[in-house]
Amino acid sequence: MEFSLKRDQIESNIAKVCSELKDLSIDCLYVPSFDQNISEYVPHWNNLRYYFSGFTGSMGDVLLDCRESKAYLFVDGRYHLQADQQVTAKNIEVVKLENQMRIFRSLLDKALALGRSRLGVIAERVPFGQLEEIEKDFPHFHSLSQDEIHQWINFQNLFTPKKVFKVDEKLIGQSVLERIERVGVNKGEAFFLSATDDIAWASNCRGYHLPFMSSFLAKAVMLHDSLHIFVNQDVPIDDSALKEKSLSFYFYEKNFKDALENVLKNNNIKKVYFDKNSSTISDYQNLKSLSSVEVLSNVGLSKIKCIKLAVEVPEYERIFNKANMAIFETIQWVKEEVSKGAQISEKDLYFMTSQKYRKHGGVEQSFNTISGAGENGAIVHYGDPKEDRFIAEEDLVLLDSGGYFESGLATDTTRTFLANSNKQGPLFDEIKKSYTLVVKSQIAAEMAVFPEGTLGSGIDMLARQPLYRLGLDFKHGLGHGVGVHVHEPGVRLAPSSTIPMREGQFVSIEPGLYFEGKYGIRHENIAFVEKHPSLKGYLRFRSLVFIGIEECLVDENMLTPEELQYYKDYLSECQKRGTRL
Repeated sequence: MEFSLKRDQIESNIAKVCSELKDLSIDCLYVPSFDQNISEYVPHWNNLRYYFSGFTGSMGDVLLDCRESKAYLFVDGRYHLQADQQVTAKNIEVVKLENQMRIFRSLLDKALALGRSRLGVIAERVPFGQLEEIEKDFPHFHSLSQDEIHQWINFQNLFTPKKVFKVDEKLIGQSVLERIERVGVNKGEAFFLSATDDIAWASNCRGYHLPFMSSFLAKAVMLHDSLHIFVNQDVPIDDSALKEKSLSFYFYEKNFKDALENVLKNNNIKKVYFDKNSSTISDYQNLKSLSSVEVLSNVGLSKIKCIKLAVEVPEYERIFNKANMAIFETIQWVKEEVSKGAQISEKDLYFMTSQKYRKHGGVEQSFNTISGAGENGAIVHYGDPKEDRFIAEEDLVLLDSGGYFESGLATDTTRTFLANSNKQGPLFDEIKKSYTLVVKSQIAAEMAVFPEGTLGSGIDMLARQPLYRLGLDFKHGLGHGVGVHVHEPGVRLAPSSTIPMREGQFVSIEPGLYFEGKYGIRHENIAFVEKHPSLKGYLRFRSLVFIGIEECLVDENMLTPEELQYYKDYLSECQKRGTRL
């Protein structure tokens, strides 16, 4: 269901909540983009940040300054242009940060700079991992219930639960019990799970409860031989999940705490571990309130589930083959229609992309498809394709898309192409140089050979070298993990990444160049990290994406002999697969 707020409603929300909080002696409020499960993609109706900004990007937080009845929206480099376009309320200031800077830290610094000392936090929506910094800087912070905020802003609960079902373990590669044994919870202990992709991964269940996510809304606790899942009483559960011997489902009306306490008591659990980064302050408060249970922080499932076992890899290869064909056919459709003189809008491309995924077995997109023509390609996460922005023959088009297939695992790929390869616009020579630089950047990463344990920042630095040499850069990380969700923690390629590279990771490689008001270029392949066949202790990348690129925009004279050979080998493989443009 569509949900949107007008400018005057947003301004009213800011004024109303600031007034109510001042009466409680709270002089500022931290409003994160998260929901109660610290999800990445939160529907607008459940994203409190949206009520105070109108901003729809997946990341970005708001600080309400109650003394001045003003909001500050903090966004990183991916969302600078989008924020400028979407934020129109007069009592909001957009704070633009670079990709290396932490949004949360900058928000706290702003509150301190304003001289505010009584910070309000929404316990059900703030990660427990942020609490230490909050307590340090704001020892007199005030914990608020989300229900208090809801009543002041006319919060609308538009959740329509879908049935939770179990995926065939032949597709997944492991049974539920094998997943549990892989985590290795000791008898007499438990692992509390809040992240929806953690629960979906461990249970082999899917529900598609949130936009662009195959997971389902729940909390869970894992024991040494079973997984106990707590869901809202309105959520239907399919027999395929109910009949799984290692799973138990519990239904609650408002709070899962009582059901959780009964599970722990009945199984004589003395220690409960939780992931501080994916659990909320409220989750921690619920756990700490339980009698006779020691609550301990742990690193979560990220380091486990980001490593794909040999039995899991074939399904990823299968779904990326399907996605490759869907994207290739979408690009070909654009080129054919534009060459015939047809009017194709960004919105048409958006819908055609989904249609092609469905043709190849897709059941849902894994994120909001980015279909930006010309100047809109420069908006890194362009999420609002226009019905009246028609694709011209000379346009450079950026298409970033991903899908879910039967197994509920995500794909993600980006290609930038000319609407008509035979039409050269006035920026052709400039675009060709930029395009080739992005290709060089991608090849530099994909050709890399590196010792196991190399940090993600090292790969990121390697990929940026062709750009740095000309004083160019892009304001986002080079790559992210892929799994049940399209952005899976546990592996990251970025200037600030301290995560080591390990065999079995799946990671995106997606350099880009963006020129505001003109065009944007990004290429993205998902690669598997595997052992080098001949160098002991070394790793390399193996791409799962084989879709051709715009060959007329690649200046082969700019490529080194090694890069040129890699480029030609890649095109040859695309030719074999029928996906060369």
